[in-house]
Amino acid sequence: MISILLFGSEDNDACVRGEAIMKPCFLFNLFVLFSTPFICLSGCASSIVSFTDKTTDAQIVRMSGNRLAGGIAGVELNAQRFEKGNEHSYSLIVIYTGPAFINIKAGKTLVLSIDGIRHEFQGSGSGQNQHIISIGLIEEKAYYHDLTPDIFRMLAYAREVEVEILGSGKIVNRHFKEKNFLNFREFYDHYILTQ
Repeated sequence: MISILLFGSEDNDACVRGEAIMKPCFLFNLFVLFSTPFICLSGCASSIVSFTDKTTDAQIVRMSGNRLAGGIAGVELNAQRFEKGNEHSYSLIVIYTGPAFINIKAGKTLVLSIDGIRHEFQGSGSGQNQHIISIGLIEEKAYYHDLTPDIFRMLAYAREVEVEILGSGKIVNRHFKEKNFLNFREFYDHYILTQ
């Protein structure tokens, strides 16, 4: 027989006797245990940081914390500018946080529907960028480099953006809300348009 320990339950003696107990208290504790990492992630504000990459001596400007709407597991779509000398390149970074890896494949695994027009982006996948954060919480990142500034303009000034991320056995769908448009608008206006 399975024993279930309830936090704060007066029936813990029943667990010791080997009786299976299912009460609302247990369900609430289970919910709090597994939802806390996602609630904490959803409260993070987006920001834009600038730093020098020590290996390439390039100046990098990166958006972070731009969490998308539409699901429990966290998905961020962040922008990046890479600048070395007079050369500029632009990237999108997908960050997925959830209970299990989705294994973002190499190839055209990021699909953005911007005002109804489908755009597919080629990346190297998340194989080199998968990390276990804690029990039941992982993070994986996929990078999509050498994008045109026009993509960032479209993301900043679109009316609707749908995001599709192709994992090896799962497709994750999200969409922009107002704060995502504002974040891309700030990035585009300050770090792409002025270049």
